[in-house]
This record gives sequence, C-alpha cells and structure tokens, in this order.
Amino acid sequence: MRLLIAATRELLTGPPAYHARSPWRPVFAVAAAFAMLGAGAVVATALVGTLDFAPAMEAARQATLPPDEPRTWAMAVWLLGMQATVIVLVVAAAGLFGGRRAEVLALDQSTPARLFVAAVVLMFLVQAAYNAIVLPFARDTVLEDVKPVLEPLRSDAFWLFALVIVVGAPLSEEILFRGFLQSALAQTRLGYFGAALLTTLAWTVLHAGYSGLGLLEVFIAGLFFSWLLWRTGNLWVPLVCHAFYNGVVLLALLVAPI
Repeated sequence: MRLLIAATRELLTGPPAYHARSPWRPVFAVAAAFAMLGAGAVVATALVGTLDFAPAMEAARQATLPPDEPRTWAMAVWLLGMQATVIVLVVAAAGLFGGRRAEVLALDQSTPARLFVAAVVLMFLVQAAYNAIVLPFARDTVLEDVKPVLEPLRSDAFWLFALVIVVGAPLSEEILFRGFLQSALAQTRLGYFGAALLTTLAWTVLHAGYSGLGLLEVFIAGLFFSWLLWRTGNLWVPLVCHAFYNGVVLLALLVAPI
C-alpha cells in the first residue's frame, strides 16, 4: 500500500513528461486523421463485403437479443479490420516528413511499472466515482447504452469481440487521437490542454449513438487519458488504462444480470 501511495504521489506531482514532437502541420494532421478513419472503413467494408450487420434499433432496445451469428461475425470482422487498418496507417504516417515514429506517437519513453499500476488504480477510482453518481439516477439510460453490445457477447464470436473491445479499440483510438493527432495540435497556440480538449471531443464524436450520459463518460475518460499522457509522456500508459477500462466494462456486462 505504501508503494502504491508513493507511486500515486509521483504520478500526481512534479513536472509533466510529455513533449510534442510531430513534424505534421495541424491542418494536415486533422485531414490525415479523418482520411485514415475513412480508409479504415473502406478496407473493412471491402473485407466483409457488406455493411448490413447493424442490429435494428427495436432489437437493440430489447432486454435480450437472439444471436444472429453471420451478422455478428461480420460486425466483429469489420471492426477488427477497421482498427487494424487505422493502426497501420497511423504508424506509416508518423514516419513521414522526417518524423521518428516512436517519438511522434510518444511511444519512446520508459515508465516504471509502479506508475502503470498507480494510473490503473486512479482510473478505477474515477470510473467508480462516476458510476456511483450516475447509476442511482440514470440506471435505465446506462443500460440502454450497453444493450446493443449484449448480442455479440452472447454469440460464438464473443472472443473476437473481446479482442476488438479490449485490444483493438484502445490501440487504434489511442494511437490515432492521443498519439498522432494530439502531438500535432499540441504544438500550436492551443497548447497541450487545448489540443487535449479538441482530440477528446473528436474521440467522443466517434462514439456517437450513446446517450448524453454515455458521451459524458467517454469525454471524461478521454480527458483522463490525455492527463495521463501529459504526466508520463508515454502513450502506453493511457493505452493500458484504456484497455483495462474497456475490460472492466466487458466483464461487468458478462457477470451483471442485465
């Protein structure tokens, strides 16, 4: 416990470790980010051959969803294909204009394991505090946000969806938004926190379809991940926390009586 308290104090105090080192101009970085998302969608659609796999809204609102295996597998493959494409394109783009990929994406810093543990514990505390405030008053709204995910989790494609949620989403989203895009915007007059606000807003828009409370939770999580990057200078820290965050949600959906 003493080691955890000391690590948390170390994470909270002292000078920030982040340094933006992107050769990309902000306007081009924003355009490239949108282009990479679009390219990911095109490649994923070509891989699956259809976009006809989203559940109908009426079905999504039901308490139980009968699995539609072909559609569920198509959805999982589409998501994984898009995520993989975005990751490849971001890594390639980070090396353009003389940039060093690890530097541009803030993947070149070494962070002690104790700070990773402290970051995950802080994330759990933030997540628990938010849910303690929201769930007593808006439980039905929260359940509406997660119901569309229940069908995939009850299908044979569960393991592939777990990969999409716990690995693919954190890796592709963090490397694109807080790695590539934020490093370019942070070098402008916006400064780090202005850039963090804009990239978090963009990341939140990516989750359109959630309720207002759901989007608020995404926004708060995004700001927290940006703060972790600012404190540690290492994108792996928010990336690992993002993976744990999604993993906790996934586990809750599996064990909670919804």
